[in-house]
Amino acid sequence: MTILSSLKTDGTFNQELSLPYLRLKRPTSFYSFDLKSATNRWPFSVIYTLIEMIWGITLVSSIVNNSLGLNTFLV
Repeated sequence: MTILSSLKTDGTFNQELSLPYLRLKRPTSFYSFDLKSATNRWPFSVIYTLIEMIWGITLVSSIVNNSLGLNTFLV
């Protein structure tokens, strides 16, 4: 969480803190995810496909396989 909170665009602890930065940069699009409790309910394939569509195969392989792919979720 320390690394995440250091990002200018992170709104984890204060959703309005990133607004001045976004107004200054004027991005054409941006994404917001609230996955605090969702990742233990979504099928692995859905999470993988969603992140792959946004950021590509290299990043999805790194993030999803290394963090979620090795975990066991009991449903």
